[in-house]
Amino acid sequence: MISDLSQKFVTNELCAHTSIGDKSIILNIKNGQYYELNSSSSIIWKLINEGKSVAEIISTISNEYDVANKDISASVSKFIKSCIELDFIQEKNDPK
Repeated sequence: MISDLSQKFVTNELCAHTSIGDKSIILNIKNGQYYELNSSSSIIWKLINEGKSVAEIISTISNEYDVANKDISASVSKFIKSCIELDFIQEKNDPK
């Protein structure tokens, strides 16, 4: 689980992404790794790109789908950690 819920992330400038219907595809141009996102992950990806913090992402999804924050937190954290490992995103140093 991500400990700092105020943390924001930025996408790697060497990543390209596109949406097809309710799914998205992310490609790291440098290393050739790609990820096909389902509709839930696509929402998280969109919110990351909008500059939302982890807490804001969890809250937005919770409100939109009427699911408790605690039930969403683990999934959001897992997705973010996967994106960091695949070098799709990195922590934003500027807390604004």
